[in-house]
Amino acid sequence: MADKIPAELQRIVEFLNQQMNPTQVLAVEIKQYVGQGLKTLVPRVIGHTKNPPTPPPEKRQWDASSFIKEIETKYSPEAAKVASLILEWSTIQTLQIQWGTGRTSGSFAPKVNHQGKIRTFFRIWTNATVEILAYEPPFNLEEKKAELLNRFKSSVGTSISVNPYCWYIPFSALKDEIVFRRFLEALAWAIHQIQSS
Repeated sequence: MADKIPAELQRIVEFLNQQMNPTQVLAVEIKQYVGQGLKTLVPRVIGHTKNPPTPPPEKRQWDASSFIKEIETKYSPEAAKVASLILEWSTIQTLQIQWGTGRTSGSFAPKVNHQGKIRTFFRIWTNATVEILAYEPPFNLEEKKAELLNRFKSSVGTSISVNPYCWYIPFSALKDEIVFRRFLEALAWAIHQIQSS
């Protein structure tokens, strides 16, 4: 902010606005006029109209149709089938499906209702991955978490990627019918453990 913005500073502001999209750099010039017992301040904003920031893209509300189509387009019909079967299984288990609103990647989370509390134990992503959220009670206890991990490793082998609280299983590991059935058995066991805790 200054009472006079030099031409050099105005050029710098304009240059920065061209280089730093979506960040916007502004300079404010405030001229003061005094006369006849009055004082007036007149602001002028520099850089405001040169390069307005690009608004973020709108959120996208995912649903079954758009979700499956995205996976089929980006990956394969086989990957889309895995997602469809998990969605169908989750519905049969009477889990409440919550669809994501990600701009570029989508998800759905089958929710477990336990004693009036809604818990998210796993999520399915349009990057053809199952995310296991291994921190919901009783899996906040190390012994139970270790048992859960062993069950998933027994079903999908070394395909599971383990982080402290989230584990990831690629759809490619679930294409085999027997592996997929064992994976669903591990999920069902986990849901029963959550509902019994």
